[in-house]
Amino acid sequence: MSIHVTDCPRCKAQKTTFDVLAFAPVREINGYPETFYLEVPMQCRNCKQVSVIRANVSGRATFRELNDLNIHRHLLYEFLDVHVFVTLADVEASPSPEHLPLNVQNAFVEGAKCYASGCYNAAGAMFRLSLDLASKSQLPADGSGITITPRQKNYLADRLEWLFDNNHWPASLKDMVTCIRQDGNDGAHDGELGKDEAYDIMDFSFMVLEKIYTEPERIRISQERRAIRKQQSA
Repeated sequence: MSIHVTDCPRCKAQKTTFDVLAFAPVREINGYPETFYLEVPMQCRNCKQVSVIRANVSGRATFRELNDLNIHRHLLYEFLDVHVFVTLADVEASPSPEHLPLNVQNAFVEGAKCYASGCYNAAGAMFRLSLDLASKSQLPADGSGITITPRQKNYLADRLEWLFDNNHWPASLKDMVTCIRQDGNDGAHDGELGKDEAYDIMDFSFMVLEKIYTEPERIRISQERRAIRKQQSA
């Protein structure tokens, strides 16, 4: 049986040993083909209580071999990328849209966890950050010949104005984006957000990110599948 050594979140024992009980595959990670997110239940040898830790594994072959690996004595980090323990905030948090860049997804997930924990101002700030990171990813690459000002590079409001004025983002998102930016600012600077305001920011952020990333990627995947079908039937 494989083991893992870390601090126990249940009994607080430091550097205690956990016995790995199983591997629970959850999903393929967006943007990282052939990489899978797992939840790994483990039993603390000190308090005998079970906790669940998050981990990633790369490659379908490795993914299929996990239970065989667990029969033998390995350290968990020898064949998995081990992260943090799953908490109630992870369980209750709303999922992010699909096919987001990793940094945008991380900001949204952190905002959702803050919301689930009742930290509404922190949630608003993180959803605003997801918008900030998303807008930066849509700027023209250096050397593209398209000129943008330093303010458009460094300030969210100016960057958003450039994206809408140049039709990089659909005008239908403008009101939602403005609410996310302004209410996120209120949470970060004034601490005025309540549950309803934070929920609106989360809801608007989901819809904006889904429109920018999820829908185009789903269309691309569908077109790719159609092209493969046509090749196979030719």
